[in-house]
Amino acid sequence: MGLSIHYSGTIRHISLIEQLIEETTDVCKSLQWKYNVIWESGDEGVNGVVFSPADCEPVFLTFLPTRKMCSPINLKHKKSYTANGLDPELIFTTSTKTQYAGPPVHIALLKFLKYLKGKYFDIFEMDDEGLYWKRITRRY
Repeated sequence: MGLSIHYSGTIRHISLIEQLIEETTDVCKSLQWKYNVIWESGDEGVNGVVFSPADCEPVFLTFLPTRKMCSPINLKHKKSYTANGLDPELIFTTSTKTQYAGPPVHIALLKFLKYLKGKYFDIFEMDDEGLYWKRITRRY
């Protein structure tokens, strides 16, 4: 296992997804991070953006119509969670390995997610194995 982050959240309003996509793709362009916009329709349509800093696994900022963050990969395999005795709510937690990207990318990613948390999310939970998230979100 390597250095990873595990995150989940609920966007404030479904209409903010387009603005979040636009802002995220602008940042990705400026940092030369690869990205892909996902826009689906239907009751389980996932909408948002997926991006990958260099040498980092994808970061999913994709949402169901219920406003909950959910990666399309987790959604595709949701039946296997309950079939294997796992909590089905785990589909709403996404993980990204940052180990091979190095500390500067790990820190930049967490700072960007902290910014997005304040602007777009009602709920945003982060488990950072590197413990940097606690440092930048600590309140004095």
